[in-house]
Amino acid sequence: MQVINSRKRFYWLDITRGLAILWIFLVHFVERFMCCPNFGNPNANWPPVTARFTQLAPLDLDGIGGAAVNVLRYVGWMGDQGVQIFVVASGFGLAISALSKPTQMTYMEFFRRRLVKLVPLWVLAHLLFIATYLLLQKGLSPFDWRTWASLLGFRFMPQVFYFRFPAWWYIGLLLQLYFIFPLMLHFLRRWTVPKFLLVFAGISILLRLVGLVGFEKYLDWWSRGGIFIARMPEFAFGMAFAKWIYYASDNQIQRLRSPTGIAFAVSAYLLGNISSFFLVGMSVAFFLTGSAFFVLVFIFFSNYQPNALKPISWFGKKSYALYLFHHPVILFLVPRSLPPEAAVTVFSYLLITFFVSVCIGPLMESVSIKLTEVNRRWYKKIGISRLISCWALLAFSCAAMVVAAEIIIRKVDPQEVLGWGERPSLAPHPEFGYYLKPNKKTRLRWLSYDYTVNANALGFPGKLYSRQKPEGAYRIFITGDAFSSAEGVDTGDAWPRLLETLLQDSGVDTQVMNFSITGWGPNQYAKVISKYVPEYKPDLILISFFVNEFFDVAISNTDFQKSIGFTKMSPSSLKSYLRLTHLRAWLKTNFSGRFKELILNKPNRHGYFFGYFQALHKEKLPEMEANAVHVKERLESIATIARGLNASVLVVIVPAPAQVCDPNSVKYWPRNIELNDSVRFDLEQPQRLAKELLNSLSFNYIDLRVPLRQAEADHPCQPRNLHWTEAGHKVVAGYIAQYLLENHDLRLAFSR
Repeated sequence: MQVINSRKRFYWLDITRGLAILWIFLVHFVERFMCCPNFGNPNANWPPVTARFTQLAPLDLDGIGGAAVNVLRYVGWMGDQGVQIFVVASGFGLAISALSKPTQMTYMEFFRRRLVKLVPLWVLAHLLFIATYLLLQKGLSPFDWRTWASLLGFRFMPQVFYFRFPAWWYIGLLLQLYFIFPLMLHFLRRWTVPKFLLVFAGISILLRLVGLVGFEKYLDWWSRGGIFIARMPEFAFGMAFAKWIYYASDNQIQRLRSPTGIAFAVSAYLLGNISSFFLVGMSVAFFLTGSAFFVLVFIFFSNYQPNALKPISWFGKKSYALYLFHHPVILFLVPRSLPPEAAVTVFSYLLITFFVSVCIGPLMESVSIKLTEVNRRWYKKIGISRLISCWALLAFSCAAMVVAAEIIIRKVDPQEVLGWGERPSLAPHPEFGYYLKPNKKTRLRWLSYDYTVNANALGFPGKLYSRQKPEGAYRIFITGDAFSSAEGVDTGDAWPRLLETLLQDSGVDTQVMNFSITGWGPNQYAKVISKYVPEYKPDLILISFFVNEFFDVAISNTDFQKSIGFTKMSPSSLKSYLRLTHLRAWLKTNFSGRFKELILNKPNRHGYFFGYFQALHKEKLPEMEANAVHVKERLESIATIARGLNASVLVVIVPAPAQVCDPNSVKYWPRNIELNDSVRFDLEQPQRLAKELLNSLSFNYIDLRVPLRQAEADHPCQPRNLHWTEAGHKVVAGYIAQYLLENHDLRLAFSR
């Protein structure tokens, strides 16, 4: 009884919880960038026994750093045992507290007190990570039903079990154990310790075994603790050990601390670890490792309280807060691509995530305590009904403010949401994948753009001439993507329209037909030329060839349609307003991307895409070369059609914005991208590949880098988007017109 009556009786219990939470932190850190251990983790795809053992071979890493990473790997892999230690500690703590009280607590009072300890921080954690989702696109989506199921404690559901922050599954188990605890306590008071263990631990071990053998599809869920019965053995042991300690004599406790008792506990712990490699053994593995470790901590630290372990005791006192916040911190900060061979980097991430977790967890716990105190005072002052009304009014006001922000963003700075910004003007097409809605005028506003698209009867921008070409007219058939279909400027201000005007002003009877559609690639160019060039018989086929063609050629029509968002909800629907589509996109662009740049040193994906840096990355060259084969096939089919109609072909090579735009003139340029880094970037890469293809086919071509760079003072690049300004279209139209007027090979000069 002396062990119980001391004010410091729970010091060793805090040490137990502290060791458990530190161990759990390590396992989640290690599993973030190294594979999970096979032992102790049975699932539907569990490898053979030999593979479970051979996985223990050390990583082939050099030096002291490599040895340290291997040690971290092994210690981390064992960290799943922290869960069973927590389960045992929970059973022990609840039981020893109940046995120490002279009067029995009612079921409702017990559960109310448990919820008061759990719920405030649980709710606050959900609200925090809903906020991070809205700000950074990382966290808990308020538009996913699993977020609300998690908030309500339904973490035991298979669909919610590992949702977003997998470590949180334990809360669902803990709530179930709280529900069953009063019943178990009833029998604990009346039965002997052996009988209690035999019934609750013994029967549940058998049921656990049945589930392990029978639940192949839900094997991991069952083994982990989706249903409380699977983890009742550890919980029951904690309760039984509490009763034994409470009534044990000094002699009995000394026998437990004897070499024999220690040897027995160590043997049970080792047996539990060995059992974790086998499916049948998993029926007792958690029970043995959790119980044995718990007993060993009691043996060594229940009477001996070294100052060196006070920090661990503090972690134990803060274990709930640390449990809730450590895994989100790891998932937010630690990249999956973290190389194990970079020991310094690995341990740097370890220290950073540990520090952030230790700061955020206790801080949020303090906030939840303060809020709970405020809530309690207001409850006493105004009563439960008015308190609920106040919270409901506050929640409604917050929701109204958020929806108002969504409306403001749509009016002031509309984003590209639910597919492409051009989606309202587009429709599916059986051959091309998609085209403009025929005979429709559409105003488009998204990401700094505000322009009008005019579609002709065929579903293409601009004029539509008769199939019969007038005598003496010079007809140009243009196809391409957004750079020639006029993204960001009105259809009449696109360079194909300006080109027609310039040539006509030069005395050439010219007809320019624009068969360009935003996002199109070589597959669509070949198909539209095959379909319409034989009908309209142009003198010149002009292809606008953006540097992304080496990637677009690998995209199917179906994938394009999915990307555009034809099957998604309407961007103007009420549901889209309630889902805050524009507000979330705006926050992602203006906060999430910049946060990653400043804190995580990651390129802003928004700016990285707009500058189209990937075409200049040397690491992309193998993919581009492989796809170049298919690009050439499409160009060859175009060449065949052109030869059959005696038409010339001219390819206009459109550069990536990163190749011609001044970093100071665009708002999206990533902070940590240096194009002068010749190790990462090759500024000639896409043009070199394109020119090799075009030369092999004897195609004439124009490289637009020269005129666009020369026109830098005119700001040809859109400052907040991918394409050209009106000034840029004028520059391109003038350059192409001059080329055509001077190039006798294209026969335009002779038609004047």
